[in-house]
This record gives sequence, C-alpha cells and structure tokens, in this order.
Amino acid sequence: MMTSTESTDKSGACPWAKSSCTTPVTSPWVKASVNAPAPCSLEEVMSEQLALEAAAAAPDNFQSDAELAARLAAAEAVGDPNDEAIARYLQREFDKEYDAMVDQVERKYNGTSKVSISFENYKMKHQREAAGVECDEDDDDDYDAEFPEFPTATNWETVAPQMGQRGYAGQGKNIVTKHDKVICGRRNAERLMEVW
Repeated sequence: MMTSTESTDKSGACPWAKSSCTTPVTSPWVKASVNAPAPCSLEEVMSEQLALEAAAAAPDNFQSDAELAARLAAAEAVGDPNDEAIARYLQREFDKEYDAMVDQVERKYNGTSKVSISFENYKMKHQREAAGVECDEDDDDDYDAEFPEFPTATNWETVAPQMGQRGYAGQGKNIVTKHDKVICGRRNAERLMEVW
C-alpha cells in the first residue's frame, strides 16, 4: 500500500542516483552534481607536452629525399678518421663489462672456500697483457722455479705414526688417534693423488 507521498518520491529522481536534482542533497553518500570538467590523465598531459616540444624542435624546412641522400653521401665520403679509435674504445668498454661479469661469477663460484679457482684464462687477452700477465701458448714448456716439475720433499711426507689395533699410538699427552686431522688430511690427499 502506497501513500501519495511515496508515489511522488518514486516518480521523481532518486536522491542517490547521478541524475540531476533540483534540490541539493545533504546525504554524505551522494555527490552533488557539479558541472566540472573531467580530469585529464597524466599520460594525456605528457603526450601533449611532448608533441609541443617536438613541434618546437622540428626544423621549419624539410629536405627532399634527394637532398637528404646527397647530404648523407657527402658525409660518408668525408669519413671520420676517429672511427677506429671509437671502435677500440667501445670494444674496451665491452671487455671491461665482460671481465667484471667473469669476476662476479668467480666470486660466486669460490664463495668462502679455502681453495679458490681462478677464471683468469676466461678474461679478455689484451686486458691481461695490460696487467703484465703474459699469455704465451708455450707457458707449459717453460721452467718455473716456483712450481718445479719434480717437487722436493716436504714435511708432508714425514712418516705417520703406526696405529695399533685400538686406533691410537703413543702414551700420556702424546697420544695420536686415527682421527687426528693431520693424519686424516694426509690419507685423503694420498687417495686423491692416486686417482689423478
């Protein structure tokens, strides 16, 4: 059952709808219709500024294809004597980036281990020559005093104590067990050398 006031309200505009209302709405959920311009997006503003800058920077006189081709041919005929220097510079910069990448891989590969692997042979040749490292192919045949072909005897080859059936040798404070780190290290190294 509708009353006459409800029927008039429903026949008119809904107070929360976006249609135009003749009376101002005081509800906080309804926006008052104001004839304001739609906001522009940042992309539209930036593209408009770019178009204005391009129009200002564009030359007023456009050259025909023939004029442009003649101008390019003249520039190529003269040539730049510094092309080789520029190419060498760019190659050097590329090599530096590559060497930095190799160094990074080397650091990651070695980590915090005590034994490290050098990736020096993977670096660019002219960089190593500039650093004073010679890159001869006959390096393997040269005599190297630091690393002789037949090494001299070291304390590594000292005789290890003979262990009994119980796994230790000595008495008192001079007991050496089969788990001694020096003895185990020697034994592991000997096994590794036999494999090689």
